[in-house]
Amino acid sequence: MSSGKRIPFRGSRLQVQKEVSSTTSTITAVSATDPATVTTALAAVKGDIITIVGLSGFEGQYVVASVDAGKLTLAGTDWSEEVVPDEYDGATIARHEFFSQYCELTGVNHSGTTINYDDSSTICSGVYDEFDAASIDSGTFQMDFNFAPAVPIQEKFREYERNMEKFWIKVILPRGQGTMVYFGGIQNGPGMAGSASATNYTSALTMKLSGPYFHIKAV
Repeated sequence: MSSGKRIPFRGSRLQVQKEVSSTTSTITAVSATDPATVTTALAAVKGDIITIVGLSGFEGQYVVASVDAGKLTLAGTDWSEEVVPDEYDGATIARHEFFSQYCELTGVNHSGTTINYDDSSTICSGVYDEFDAASIDSGTFQMDFNFAPAVPIQEKFREYERNMEKFWIKVILPRGQGTMVYFGGIQNGPGMAGSASATNYTSALTMKLSGPYFHIKAV
């Protein structure tokens, strides 16, 4: 009897944003489409995070969903109502750089989304209340790990915490299941816990997610 797909935690990779690269490329075209595309000489690959600057109405941070001959398709974008610029002078694009792996990690937990509803009941609604979806909250992302404050990733976490700065996390899944991409800021910062009966010091942090999260398929 066959069983459904299972994904092991071991063999995954969790990557934490390090910085935005100082190496930039020019933008030669954008498309007013859903999803949007950007044409550039930047050597980006599927699953990369990129930042666009110097292009009014299109600036921001985006997830690359696919790449085709220098044309980057941006996940979750809809620029169909935007006006394509006549020129691209000063418009640049840069990749975000990530720590390659977080080996101190012992567990993760994405709490999942919450959909918030407004009461839309009226005099004609009858005995049942009626509701309309008003907004969606992407939830939180918790990381549990062995406490090692001199490890560069944990130093970076403290920097993000002090600066109240948002950052990106990528979870690269094994067995061809693709990459999960999350964006947010630290809600509960990394502390430390230890005792005489415990083998190691441990720690954890919780990110409050901002905007949507993404699943980038492996193929």
